[in-house]
Amino acid sequence: MHLIIRPLLVLLVSLAIFPAVPVQAQRGQFVEELFRTIAEAQLEREQRKRIEQEQREREQRERERLQPPIADVPTPIQPRRDRGEGPRGDHDHEHGEPVTAQLPAINVRSREAAGFAQDLVDFYATINSLVNDLRAASIQNPNLRPLLPDAYHVRADCRTLISNCDGLDSLATIEPVFSPLDACWRQLSFSLRAIGSLDGTCNELIRRADRLCLSMEKRFGVGPQFNRAELRDLMIVGSSYMETLIDDLELAAASRRQTAPLIHDIRLLKQQLLGQSGRLSQGNYDDVVAAFTDFAHQWGELSRRAYTVDDLHVHRRLDRIHEVGDQTYALLWLPPPTSTVDLQAAAQRLDRSFTSVMNRLTLATMVSLRSNDQRQLLEASRRLSDQCHQFENAAAQRSSLQELSGLFGGIDRDWSTLRGAYMQLGSLPRGAIFEVDQACGQIRGMLNIGPAVETGADLRSMLPSVAALEGGAEYLDADIQRFKRYFVSSSFRNSITDASRDVYSHAKRLNAELSQQLDRGRVDIADLQREAGKMVDAWQQLSRDIEQIQNQGLPHRSAEGVKRARRDLAPYVAEIAAALLQQ
Repeated sequence: MHLIIRPLLVLLVSLAIFPAVPVQAQRGQFVEELFRTIAEAQLEREQRKRIEQEQREREQRERERLQPPIADVPTPIQPRRDRGEGPRGDHDHEHGEPVTAQLPAINVRSREAAGFAQDLVDFYATINSLVNDLRAASIQNPNLRPLLPDAYHVRADCRTLISNCDGLDSLATIEPVFSPLDACWRQLSFSLRAIGSLDGTCNELIRRADRLCLSMEKRFGVGPQFNRAELRDLMIVGSSYMETLIDDLELAAASRRQTAPLIHDIRLLKQQLLGQSGRLSQGNYDDVVAAFTDFAHQWGELSRRAYTVDDLHVHRRLDRIHEVGDQTYALLWLPPPTSTVDLQAAAQRLDRSFTSVMNRLTLATMVSLRSNDQRQLLEASRRLSDQCHQFENAAAQRSSLQELSGLFGGIDRDWSTLRGAYMQLGSLPRGAIFEVDQACGQIRGMLNIGPAVETGADLRSMLPSVAALEGGAEYLDADIQRFKRYFVSSSFRNSITDASRDVYSHAKRLNAELSQQLDRGRVDIADLQREAGKMVDAWQQLSRDIEQIQNQGLPHRSAEGVKRARRDLAPYVAEIAAALLQQ
């Protein structure tokens, strides 16, 4: 008996003397240690850069002594500076160092390769400046946030391609590596230009990157490419939606005089679309774009007429066709047009949707409110209804986009305020409220404006770091999954691959959740803290595994690359942990 009691007493005394450390304190200690590690790594990185720079200079002098470079081939290649251009393109604003200091020293063996490498280095310098500007702009422009990881990917792929150019003689060997970079930039450029609300500096950087990418394409003899099979699938899906729209119009509670001519015209246009899908294997890019532009013009007129039919099923079918159109514009690298005709249809939909809410706003639905609150809600609702009528009339009169944006800004602010009050009325149908939400979202997209509500300023400033963490974690996870065949220990292999995958998945979810909450104007800090906590836990496990990765069979150079990627991501993890887990 004494043998059992004595260990229990020792255990109780130990617990009293050394109390458990709360999770919050543990994470606070983790953040402090992480910031200290980052500072030490920065000093180590600066020292390593000096040593590497001296080594490169010694090797460069030895190469020049043994084998002079080919005449007129710049070695090492530096970013060009356009006439009248300032120094911004040659420096990394985020790290305060020249762009060329981030790039590996390369030498090429032909004038053809030298021209391509020069364009590529200039392209990297341009993308680097663009990424820094997009990070700053994304704080105020929510439309940029989903594109930041893609921008980081393009920059990283470009840097990798520059490394592959060392010793390059013929472009044929580098074309398979260039094609994915070309495709990624085309998609990113299209998405950025479609936003339409960037400042002049960002737009100029995008145009310059487009010119450089086009120059590199010409060196390979590559023209604009698109996925013909995917385009054919989109055309078939669009024609199916048009057929279903015809059925919806036949069942709609509208006069045959209104719907019969519309059904006839839609059926003819659908047959034209199916005919074009059968001829898609013929013709070049310009022919396909011309045919699609003509179809989009005809469909724009028909959709405006269809939106005048007051039927919920018809409107939802039109939304699906509109989504297919947006996907087709993206596939063909074309910016979707914003026309006052589309806005007129969207304004009519908004007015009808809010009128539906007003018709349901009766004394019976507001019985839970005090009489004074009922009166205030009705007055605010009537004012918003008048604003919707005014916006619809302005769209019908083809007012300028600037005037329409101003009118809709007031509607969006008032709707954000009233929506919360409507949601508290249990007897008010949620579907009617969501219809107004959808109409407002559609108009925001057409006018390229963000949501009206400003909230969570500190969290907004964190958005670029969250996006950067997602992009970097995806690359790190891809590297670790690729290297797992080298790991000699199965337990280590499972631990590091699971931790890497968890860091990426939680960073991705955190980025999506934070962006969605800020767009809605309502931040749930508990949800964000929960996701950030899971990400930090996975990060701590990943860091412990990476510390011993070199002892697990991975080649030295690959191990150093993984460690460097971990160091690059550490500041983002520290910023997120400090912002969310120390509140």
